[in-house]
Amino acid sequence: LAISSWSAARLRLQEPAPLLALGEAIIAAESEFEGQDVANVTWGFANLKAPNYDEVLRCMAGRSLRHLRSFEPRHLSNICWALATGRVTHALLFEAAARA
Repeated sequence: LAISSWSAARLRLQEPAPLLALGEAIIAAESEFEGQDVANVTWGFANLKAPNYDEVLRCMAGRSLRHLRSFEPRHLSNICWALATGRVTHALLFEAAARA
């Protein structure tokens, strides 16, 4: 799912139906994602601006906050960049990232 998000963004996919389905699958499977996966998903959805991109970004921000200590700095910086690019705020994650 993470690579699919990244690939869809690289291909500039614009069809709403598959993007919605991808976003729903990501939200359903969020507990399986590691740092690189979250970074790929957030980068992809921030660039795609899919119909449900903000919901996906918030879900991934929550995952990041719960597992912050296991993420590498590059993952965290990419996730924060994606949230900022998508104009999705998550104050708790940004505060925790600033302290990390």
